[in-house]
Amino acid sequence: MVIFEDKFVDNRNNWLNLDNENTSFRIQHGQCMFAHKHDGHGWALSTNINLTDYRQFEIALTLEKLTGADSSMYGLVWGFQDIDNYYCFRISDGGSYSIYREVDDERIFSRAWTVSPYIKKGLATNELTLRQQNNMVTFLVNGFQVDETTMPLVNFGNGVGFIIYNKMSVRIHRLLVTTDSDPQPHQSASSADSTSPDSNIVEEEAEPEETLEDVLAELHALIGMTNIKDEIQTLINFLNIQKEREKRGMLTSPISLHMVLTGPPGTGKTTVARLIGRIYKQLGFLEKGHLVEVDRAGLVAGYTGQTALKVDKKVNEALDGVLFIDEAYALKPPGGQGQDFGQEAIDSVLKRMEDYRSRLVVVIAGYKDEMNRFLEANPGIRSRFNRYFEFKHYEPEELGGIFELFCNKGSYNLTDEAKKRAKQLFGLAFANKDRTFGNGRLARNVFEKMIERQANRIAEISPLTDELLITVEADDIPLEEMFPIAELDDESEPEKLV
Repeated sequence: MVIFEDKFVDNRNNWLNLDNENTSFRIQHGQCMFAHKHDGHGWALSTNINLTDYRQFEIALTLEKLTGADSSMYGLVWGFQDIDNYYCFRISDGGSYSIYREVDDERIFSRAWTVSPYIKKGLATNELTLRQQNNMVTFLVNGFQVDETTMPLVNFGNGVGFIIYNKMSVRIHRLLVTTDSDPQPHQSASSADSTSPDSNIVEEEAEPEETLEDVLAELHALIGMTNIKDEIQTLINFLNIQKEREKRGMLTSPISLHMVLTGPPGTGKTTVARLIGRIYKQLGFLEKGHLVEVDRAGLVAGYTGQTALKVDKKVNEALDGVLFIDEAYALKPPGGQGQDFGQEAIDSVLKRMEDYRSRLVVVIAGYKDEMNRFLEANPGIRSRFNRYFEFKHYEPEELGGIFELFCNKGSYNLTDEAKKRAKQLFGLAFANKDRTFGNGRLARNVFEKMIERQANRIAEISPLTDELLITVEADDIPLEEMFPIAELDDESEPEKLV
């Protein structure tokens, strides 16, 4: 059901109409233009739509960035009360997004700035979408899911709108608000009608459905993981053949969708688990395919009888999708003394796996040695998992590829000397790795330190040109900061520091 749609050919929906020292909003030749005239802060526009009484709705907003610096941001606002109270999903044209609540001028982040490959950079058109079902909100950019998080229900004010930051302009193409649910009982039919003027009700356009090929394209776009990609393809082939045999009345092999992911941190286990859920959905084994991530703290309570309740809560959230238990071995540490409710959590998870065998996939993950010990000590768990994926450390070239991806998405260009220095850094880091080696997180940390050092280098330069802002010099690469005793020339091979 369409609650609201505006294609901005006029201003029938009474958007805040401003033209002052801060911002300009106007409809010109059937197109809506929204301009912010100052750097350093943002401005939101909103129209009066009541979403408080809906527990399931979707908002899609299409915005086209017209002018502004690379750091400019724009986004989707909902639950808007005033400029100090609202929810916001925003993107930067550098390719990042963030999610936050503004409560009495205090900003509470659900997701700090995070890079996404689905954001079109620069002067481009992006569609921002959110789907809220009770307190679970899914965020999409151009039809691709970028995040999912729990968030308080929209429980103050009315409104849906858009926000822009810094000195820039956007063209607003379309805003569509739909719902599959009825208003809550306390809302009358007349009040529901008041939020949906007949003149705005149109047939909802069907969104393109994600396909298995779409998910696999994301998988194969990940750097490295050749063995994981091959094993997932083997799994897909096996499941497809078993389904075909079943259709033809032939005998089939037992199918278990649960799996164990082992390997060091930062090697993409959570990312792959999320893709696995979506693959299972496309193959018809899961209805939703979403992922609920949890660890020991999310399952184990400190009092008798409370652990089972925590497990039930997470299992219910994960039904028709994947329950991902990170560092699962922490549920039953070796040599535990005194009363520990980790075993109760294990028993509860096993029971729910049996109760919901067709609706729940459990993926457990952690360091290889610890996971092997954990499985040996818990035969009931081992018997339910027969798929094991081992993630390996990224090689220096792969770490460099991940780092380069961060740089490209952030609109940074490395000089040849900077590239050589980065290659030395990752080679040295790999040569000195231990069990805590960060892998992909190391690449992110190097990128974040790099942009800080670059900022310090150019902060006092005036004027700041575009070239200065995007260029990374060799001194910006934090080699000596991370390895202070390293002395490498351009041709030397990294050696393990003693």
